[in-house]
Amino acid sequence: MKLLLENWQEYLNERVYGNLITAYSRTSRLSNIRSMLKNGWRIGDYGDFEPGIYLVYNFEESEYADRWYGTYIMKFAIKAHNKLLIFDPDAAKTVYGKNSDLRSQVESIDPELLEDKRVEKWLVSKEKYGATSSGFYGLPGVLKESINGIMINTGPKKDGYVAVIYKPENVLTMTSWAKIPEVYSAGKLPREEWRKSVHVAGAEGEGMAAGSQELLYKLIEKYDGDVYKLKTNPPTQEDLEAIAETIRYPEPTEEENLRALKEFYIEYYAYPYSIDDMTLEEFIEEIKNRDDLDLSGLSATEIIDEMLAFETGEPISDFIPGKESSLIDVKRFLNIRDRGARDFEAQTFDQYLEWMKKIGLDPQKRTEPYGRKTLEWNREVDGIQLPQRIKLA
Repeated sequence: MKLLLENWQEYLNERVYGNLITAYSRTSRLSNIRSMLKNGWRIGDYGDFEPGIYLVYNFEESEYADRWYGTYIMKFAIKAHNKLLIFDPDAAKTVYGKNSDLRSQVESIDPELLEDKRVEKWLVSKEKYGATSSGFYGLPGVLKESINGIMINTGPKKDGYVAVIYKPENVLTMTSWAKIPEVYSAGKLPREEWRKSVHVAGAEGEGMAAGSQELLYKLIEKYDGDVYKLKTNPPTQEDLEAIAETIRYPEPTEEENLRALKEFYIEYYAYPYSIDDMTLEEFIEEIKNRDDLDLSGLSATEIIDEMLAFETGEPISDFIPGKESSLIDVKRFLNIRDRGARDFEAQTFDQYLEWMKKIGLDPQKRTEPYGRKTLEWNREVDGIQLPQRIKLA
């Protein structure tokens, strides 16, 4: 793999202090780029290699990345000789030359680290078994705190050549951005079909409550029937919250409350899925037998009222039909992530396409390839001139 090295002077009018690694990241909205430049990069709570800024240091057409991460691509320059621990042997040789083994890298980062027994034990293990993508695991805390980021080859079945930056100040600079052609193109849904489309969505899988369907309808209205754009350029959390506040949610029925109770106990107390088929009386008896909690004679609605009275409403309120559960339903339907966490109950891209076909649209797949040289790279975002150094939010 040939590492992409570019001259710093191409982007900044300052002296060159070493080689730069070109890296890329994707997002689903241009507004995300603007927000990141103004307020800093808000990292997620999760990550295969711990929370950080996740980039790739190769560029290739990827339908998987287009679907999961978005079609706005940002281009960055990473200062190579700035406390990066590189597990990819080819990249390490390009950056560090002859002294590219992990021990030599650690010595260049901070020679005193070699005197730490935990670091020495870890290095011996890597020298014995090799510094593959699994080499990151078990990384001593003292070493993790001493580095600004890592570079690692995760293989073709994952994201490939990945850079994770933990401390971006003086390390990471955004230089430009481009819009990748959409994977599919589709016409807008006619207005007379909007209501029908949310009923189709509500009837699929485990279904959507009335409030969830109304929230989806208002989103389709906001996007003027462009349901493909709704998927690929989804609303922000703030937009969702604002629209959800405008909806009058009907009082949940006894049946809906019983379903909410069952889902709550399955998710938070690891009850078996068999309780799904129980009557209210059987469900109450199950709780009594396992938790010595006697709720005899109460309806599902009364049980929830009791729980809400003695708790803050969290997390049972997430399961009761209303604003919170509607937000969860719609975010799962559109597969909108919260702080980087993947919801495995969320609808896949292919399932969304199937829904589009059911409501009468005919999404056409992109046939023209794209590449790093064919994209139009922009050096400005809503008045913010690039390049810009990156900081954490």
